Amino acid sequence: MTNRLLIFTLLLCGLFTQTVVLAEPGDVETKHDYLIHAWQTDKGLPQNWVSSIAQTPDGYLWVGTRYGGLARFDGARFVSFNQQNTEELRDVQVEHLSVDESGRLWILMGNESVTAFQHGRFQLFRPPRIEPHLRLAEALCVRSNSILFAGEQAYLGKLDLSTGSRWELLDPRPMMEPDPLTFSLDHDGAVWFITQGKRLGCFSSNHFDFVSQGLPETSAVALARDATRQIWVATPHHLMTRDGNDFVDRTPTNGPTPEKILQISFSRDGGLWVLEKKRLRKFLNDRWAVEIQSEELLDSITSGTFSLHGDARGNAWLVANGRGLLHCKSDGTAHLLTERSGLPSRFITCWFQDAEGDIWIGLHGGGIAQIRERFFRALGQGDGLPDKVVSSVCVDADGALWTGTMSGELARWKNGRFVKAFLPASENDPNESVTVFPATDGGVWIGTLNHGLMQFRDGKISRPQASFGNIRVLFNDSHERLWIGQLTGLYCFDHGTVKQYGSAEGFVDLHAVGDIAEDASGALWIGTGPGELWKYFEGKFTRFTPPTDWPAVRFSAVMPDTNGAVWIGTLGGGLLRFSNGHFTRCLKTDGLPDNNVSQLLDSHDGYLWGGTYAGIFRVSRNALESVIAGKESNLRCRVYGQFDGLPALECSSGFQPSCWRSTNGKLWFSTANGVASVDPLTSVPNQNPPTVIIEDMLVDGRLMDVPPHIGAPLKTLKSTVPVIIPPGRHYVQFRYTGLNFAAPDGVRFRVKLEGGDDKWQLTDGQRLIGYGPLQPGNYHFRVAACNNDGIWNEEGDTLAFTVMPYFWETWWFKAFLGMVTFATLGFVVALVQRQRFQRRLEGVQRQREMEQERARIARDLHDDLGTSLTRISMLSALANREKTTSEEAKELIQQVRGCAREMVIALDEIVWAVNPKNDSLPGLVSYLGHFAEEFYRPTDIRFRMDIPSQLPTLPLSTESRHNLFLAFKEAINNVARHSSATQVCMRVKILASEFVIQVEDNGHGFEIQNGQSSQTGNGLFNMKRRLEQIGGRAEVQSAPSTGTVITFQAPLGNI
Repeated sequence: MTNRLLIFTLLLCGLFTQTVVLAEPGDVETKHDYLIHAWQTDKGLPQNWVSSIAQTPDGYLWVGTRYGGLARFDGARFVSFNQQNTEELRDVQVEHLSVDESGRLWILMGNESVTAFQHGRFQLFRPPRIEPHLRLAEALCVRSNSILFAGEQAYLGKLDLSTGSRWELLDPRPMMEPDPLTFSLDHDGAVWFITQGKRLGCFSSNHFDFVSQGLPETSAVALARDATRQIWVATPHHLMTRDGNDFVDRTPTNGPTPEKILQISFSRDGGLWVLEKKRLRKFLNDRWAVEIQSEELLDSITSGTFSLHGDARGNAWLVANGRGLLHCKSDGTAHLLTERSGLPSRFITCWFQDAEGDIWIGLHGGGIAQIRERFFRALGQGDGLPDKVVSSVCVDADGALWTGTMSGELARWKNGRFVKAFLPASENDPNESVTVFPATDGGVWIGTLNHGLMQFRDGKISRPQASFGNIRVLFNDSHERLWIGQLTGLYCFDHGTVKQYGSAEGFVDLHAVGDIAEDASGALWIGTGPGELWKYFEGKFTRFTPPTDWPAVRFSAVMPDTNGAVWIGTLGGGLLRFSNGHFTRCLKTDGLPDNNVSQLLDSHDGYLWGGTYAGIFRVSRNALESVIAGKESNLRCRVYGQFDGLPALECSSGFQPSCWRSTNGKLWFSTANGVASVDPLTSVPNQNPPTVIIEDMLVDGRLMDVPPHIGAPLKTLKSTVPVIIPPGRHYVQFRYTGLNFAAPDGVRFRVKLEGGDDKWQLTDGQRLIGYGPLQPGNYHFRVAACNNDGIWNEEGDTLAFTVMPYFWETWWFKAFLGMVTFATLGFVVALVQRQRFQRRLEGVQRQREMEQERARIARDLHDDLGTSLTRISMLSALANREKTTSEEAKELIQQVRGCAREMVIALDEIVWAVNPKNDSLPGLVSYLGHFAEEFYRPTDIRFRMDIPSQLPTLPLSTESRHNLFLAFKEAINNVARHSSATQVCMRVKILASEFVIQVEDNGHGFEIQNGQSSQTGNGLFNMKRRLEQIGGRAEVQSAPSTGTVITFQAPLGNI
C-alpha cells in the first residue's frame, strides 16, 4: 500500500510540476548566465557595509550604510548625506530605510533618531534617544494624521503628524511577543504578525489580539501579502487566506502536502513561492506549478539566517547569509551565486528589487551589487581564448565556433572551452590578425596579414599553391568561390585557380577591400577603403560613390537587404543605405550610438544589428528608413553596453567576417575583449523612459538653492518659480540625470537653453553642461533623455531662472537712455542748426560791417582827403596868380604844406584802421600814443604816457578799434583847441573786466552841470556815442581852472 501511494504521488508530481535537481556544484556556478555590477567606496559609495536599500517614487535608489551615513544613487553617481552636510541627520549609522505610501523616505538611525525626506527636503521627526525609546524598522501605513511603524523588537511605533514630534509606543508585551520580521499590513489597515510562540496575532482598532479561529493548525509559521493586500497565512502544512472573518484553505491538491513550511513570498506574476524543509515550490492558479529540490537549497536553509523574496519576473531569490544567493526560476532551474560567480561578498545584509525589475543586494563589506541575467554571453581569455582582441568570428557547417585574434591565434570552441589551433609560422615572423570563414568542403579558411591563406580541415592545416599576402577579408559565395580582399587588391580563388581583379577587369587597382557580401540574386557587393561601393554581377563591375559633399570615409561592413537595398557600415560616416542608385545615411545625431559602424548583421526578424566603437545597436529597418526619409526625427535604437554583458564597448574593425549569424539564429560579435553572443529572440524592449531630474544648478561654481526636484512627486517635478541670479556676467552649470538602472550607460540626453540657444543639443551620456556668460533675461533650461531602447522622455525636466540686470541694463533705463539720446540728438541737431544760422548771420554781419567799413573809408577819403586836396588845389591856384605877391605866395605854400601834412596823417589813420594786424589791444595803445605824440609835436603842449609794462594780447574788432581811436582823437583835439593846456597825459589801465583810457590836461577846464558840459558843440556827445556803440561809456570830469579828465571805459569781453 505504501509503495502504491508513493508511485501515485510521483506520477502526480510528474504530471503537474517540474522537478529539477541541480548538477554538481561546479556546474551550478554559472558565471556566464549572470551579470553582476558592484559599487564600493572607490566608485563613490560612502562605506562598503550596506544596511538597507530603498527607492523613492522619483526613481532614485537610496543606500543606508552602517557607519557612513546615507547615499543617493542614480546609476552613475553617488551623493552622500551625513551629519556634516545635513543637519537633519543625527547619526551615521543607518539601520533601515523605508518608503511610505505617500512617497516619503524614512531614515531610521542606530541612535533612535528618525529623519524623513520628501519634496527635496530633509526633516527631523525624532531626536536621538528620547522617551519613549523606539528602534523602528519599517513604515507600515500612513493614516489621516499619523504613521504606524514596525519596530525592530516586539512593538509598534506611532507618530502624530499633526505635531510632528509626538511618538507613542504600542507594546503588546507581556500578553504576547510578536516576531518583528512578520509585521504585515492588510487592505483593511490591520497589522498581522506571528508571535515568538508561533501564534497568529492582529493589531486593529488600536488593540492587539490573538487570531486562531478557522486555522487548521494551532501554529502559524509565515505571512505574505498579495497584490490586493490580502493576507496569506502559512501553517506548517497549509496555506490559508483571510476572507472576512474566516480563513479559507488554499493548499493545492496536485502534489504532496507541504511539509514544514518555513517561509512564503509572492512574485509579481501572482505566484506564491513556498519554502519547505526540503524543497521550494511555486503556487500559481491554485496548483503547484514548479518544484525545486537541490543540495544547495538544503544547505542555504540550514546554514543559518535566510530569507525568501519573489521578484517581478515570477522567480524567487533565496538569500542565505554566508552562503550566497540562490536564484530559483519558474522553469524549474536554480543557480547559486557566490563570490566565484562575481558577488563581491557572500555576506548579504539586504535584498531589494527596483521599479525596473533589477535585483540589488547590500553586502557586509562589499558595497552594493546589481544582479541580472545576462543578455549577451561573453567568452574571453577566461574561457581559453588565446588573446583578448578578436579580429574575426564565424560558425562552421558543423556548428563549431571559430575565432581569429589580432595576435595571430586561431581558436575553436569545444566542450565548453576554446581550444587553440596552432598555425605554422616562423619564430622571426609570427602570424598577425587572423581572419576565418567556413569552407564549403569542410573546415575553415584562414587568412593572415603576413602568411597568406590557409585551410583547417580534419584537424590539419594546409596551404593552397597560390600565394597571398595581407589578407583582411574572406568570403565564400554561392558558387563556392572564395573571394579574398587584401590591403591592395581583390582576388578570387575558384577551385584552385586564382584570378586578380584590377582596372583591366573593370575594378580598381591598389584599393583596400573592406567587406564583401552577396545578395539574393547572386550579385557581389564590395566596400572599399576609399569609400566606394562596387557591384559585381555576371562578370561586370559597377561603381557607386556617395555624394561628393559628404566626408570621405572607409566602408567597413556591407549587408544586402532582402528588398534590394544595401546597408553599409562606415568608419566615421555612420550607417549608409544604397537603393536605386542613391545613397542616404543615418548618423549619431539621428540616434545611432556612434558614427563608426564596423559590423552589420540581419537577425531575420525585421531588425538590423550593428557593432560600433560605442557598443552594439539593434534597430528596426522601418525605423531606420523613416529617419533616413525624414519622416521621423528621432531614431528608436536599442543600444547595448557593458550593463548588458558586453565584454567591451568597442567592436572589432578592419577584418571580415567580424560578426556572424549562426543557423540557430544566434548572433556573434568580435570585440576588443573577446566574443559576445546573443539570441535576438530573447530581446525584451525597455518601454519605460528614464525619469529626468535636474539635480543641481551652479552659478560661478556656487551651488544655488533651486526648487525641489529630487524626492518630489513626478507630476510636480517641473519648477514654476524661477531661480533669481543677481546681476553680472555669470557662468551657469547644470547637473542632471536620467534614472535608468537597467542600463545607465545607455541613457542619452539632449538639452536646450530657451532664451539663449533654442536648438536641442545632443550630449550623449554627459550629465553636466555649462553656459555663459549669460545676458540678463529669463531662461528655461530643458533636459530630455532616452533609455537604451531609444524610448524618449520628451517632457523631461525644466528649470526656470532669471539673470537680473544692472539698472543700466533694465528696459526702463534703456528707454530713458533712448529718450535722453533722442533729446540730446535733437539738441545737437538744433545747436548745429543754430550755429549754422549764427555763422550765416555773422557772415551777413561781417558783410555788412565790411560794407560799412568801405562806406566809412569812402567818407573819410571824401571828407578828409577830398577836402584837403580841394583846399590844396585852391591854395595852389591862388599862389600861382600873378596878383599874388611873394609874401602871399609863401604863406599860401605854407598852407598847402599844412594841408598835405594833414592828408598824410589822415591817410595813415585810414591805413591803420583797415589793417587787420592792428586788431589787438597793444597795437591800439601803441598807435594812440604815437598819434598823440605826433599830433602835439608842432604845438607847445607837452605829451606824456602812463602805460602798464605788460598789456594782455587781447583781440580787437575793427569797429571797436575805430571807435576808440575816433573818440581819443576827439579828446586830444579838444585839448589842443579849447583847454589852453601846457601838458596832456594819457593813462591806460587794465581792470578786472574793463579796459580804461584816460586823457588828462592841465588847462582852464569848464563847468559841468547835470552831467553835461556848459560848452557848446558835439565833441563830448560824439565821444559818448562812439563808446556806447561798443558797449562802453565815456565820462568827463572838469571844473573851471582845474583841468579836464576824459575817461573811456570799454568791457574786455566786447572789444
